[in-house]
Amino acid sequence: MSPIIISFNADCPNGTKLQVLLRQQTNGTDELLLDAHLKGTGQVYYVNITGLVGGSVYAYYIIGYDSNGDEAFRSGQQTFTVPKYASPQAPSLAGIIVHSPSSLVATDGYLEGSAITKEIEYCPNGSETWYPVATAGLITDLPPGKVILRKAETPTTEASKTASLIIPMYKNNTDMDGSNGTSEGLR
Repeated sequence: MSPIIISFNADCPNGTKLQVLLRQQTNGTDELLLDAHLKGTGQVYYVNITGLVGGSVYAYYIIGYDSNGDEAFRSGQQTFTVPKYASPQAPSLAGIIVHSPSSLVATDGYLEGSAITKEIEYCPNGSETWYPVATAGLITDLPPGKVILRKAETPTTEASKTASLIIPMYKNNTDMDGSNGTSEGLR
């Protein structure tokens, strides 16, 4: 994530030191006191801030000190929100085994594999609802059709890109008429 830049205008006498007091609003205790730097020869000051938590709200105050080092003024509180971190890559589908439902009317298809973690959420066949993975390594009760997987959004990170698998329709593997599954043997 690129640094956040706070810039402000200030008309300060020589010898005045300016700092920015930054506080994360989420817990209210993480504070940084950063020196402000003059940009060029004008009255514009700036502070580069790195290492902020994505998705968090921060408050800041501009503090000016006189030539003795005593606090001379403090601005009113300003706030900003750090954007969530960019989404991670789509989840890996490597090693996921797809199982079709147990009959033509069943919705008990499932996915299994170590790539299915509790960080994953899924959206079954045409649904617009995302469901969390309840048991690591397993997603159950799936109808035939597409299942979309992604890494779930967190307080600091966006949801990932998606990847999808297809739950196949039930296929009866018994060949009762000797036709190798073709309809010709049913005449």
